[in-house]
Amino acid sequence: SILSALKGINAALDDRDIEMIFEKVQSLLPDSEKGKSAKGEDIIIFDALGWGGRDNKSAGKIQKLYEAIKRFWLIEISYRDSKGKASVRVVEPMTLIQKGFSWYLFGFCRERNAERLFKMTRIKQITNLSGRFERKQTGYRSLDEKWQNEKNINVVLKFSKRLKHMVEDYHEDSQILSEDHGSMTVKAVFPQGEWLLGMILSYGSAVEVLSPEYLRKKIQNRISQMAAVYQEG
Repeated sequence: SILSALKGINAALDDRDIEMIFEKVQSLLPDSEKGKSAKGEDIIIFDALGWGGRDNKSAGKIQKLYEAIKRFWLIEISYRDSKGKASVRVVEPMTLIQKGFSWYLFGFCRERNAERLFKMTRIKQITNLSGRFERKQTGYRSLDEKWQNEKNINVVLKFSKRLKHMVEDYHEDSQILSEDHGSMTVKAVFPQGEWLLGMILSYGSAVEVLSPEYLRKKIQNRISQMAAVYQEG
């Protein structure tokens, strides 16, 4: 498992130090185990780049950010937030994070004078600056805990039975409150914001927000706005 994790990480980072660690750990294995990966007999595989491999649009950015983090280089990024607003930020890069299906950069944003999490696919350009920085005594987990307390909400959704396969793909059994012949009711924690509205709307009429009430009203308002676009003048 350690070897598989190292191999998956190094596929994204291409770091000689990680490769050397891989070789040292591999040398501890009995001969009967060493050739299994080459034969395709892996028991577990970690693929940090997903289906796109090295062609994944985040791959080059991951490598560039990794080098900047190791060398304490200041960087400038062109970034587009979840609402589509573009900005240029000077960032002290500290941690690369793979969370769920996405990569993120955790760092200190000098424009906002605060810790920030930047989604990799929204970083359009990265420029290494001449200055260096001293890493602050903080980390991603403190921001993650803060977000868990402030940014997330409990949402109850009622799905049409025809989406049963999707519900079971994305939600644990413990999140499914009830199931009958016509629908499935799910309670889950989601981050607030435009992403949540987009996710719910993407299911069309196959889902209904039961709670919280203010989110239900937001969805109703957004549907009304969408319908108005298609009304005849």
